[in-house]
Amino acid sequence: MKNPGAREQILDRIKNSAFRQKSKQNGITGKAQEEPSPVFPVSNLHLSEQFQQELEKIQGHFHLAKSRDELLAQLKGLKEEYRWPFVFCRDKGLREILKDAGLEVSSEMQRFPETKAALTGCEWLIAETGGVLVHSGSASGRKLHFFPAVHMVMASPNQLVRTLEEALIKMEEQYGENLPSQITHIAGPSRTADIEKTLVMGAHGPKAVHVLLTEYK
Repeated sequence: MKNPGAREQILDRIKNSAFRQKSKQNGITGKAQEEPSPVFPVSNLHLSEQFQQELEKIQGHFHLAKSRDELLAQLKGLKEEYRWPFVFCRDKGLREILKDAGLEVSSEMQRFPETKAALTGCEWLIAETGGVLVHSGSASGRKLHFFPAVHMVMASPNQLVRTLEEALIKMEEQYGENLPSQITHIAGPSRTADIEKTLVMGAHGPKAVHVLLTEYK
């Protein structure tokens, strides 16, 4: 019998964690409870509404663009607010959108140390956490999600899922044995309270995370 690999073990643990937690609370073991209970309270909100609510709870910023003109105006507004000299982006399609919005764009690694803002795509948006799921196999790689002071994420409504478990199952279905080497759940801007219990933003990553949800990419 083939032993499960590390990835399969991790996915199995995530899938069954809610079941184990609920079983422990109720004193139930084995298969007495067939369906795992949700870790987070079930929401009746639309996925985009729940995502916005949860993202804003963790100090993230949500932008809904109902037209391409609205999307370009939002990007221009962010440029005016932060006054970046340029936006770093390695995704060709997203670079064209930035250019259409009148923003200077760079994908040259020699300029990366100067980067104040980056625009990336993502794999999934998690409604119950307000989180963004990214991975190392994307055009943006690993660095763009963590280095710039401002991280902008552009996604479509069809990238919204309710739970992290659902997103990971979809990734397993899509990639099979070729899962990316790093999968990251970004929960808002970087923050820590390690120093004198004072909240500091951007200590280990972006100070601000902006998610732009649109069908008009």
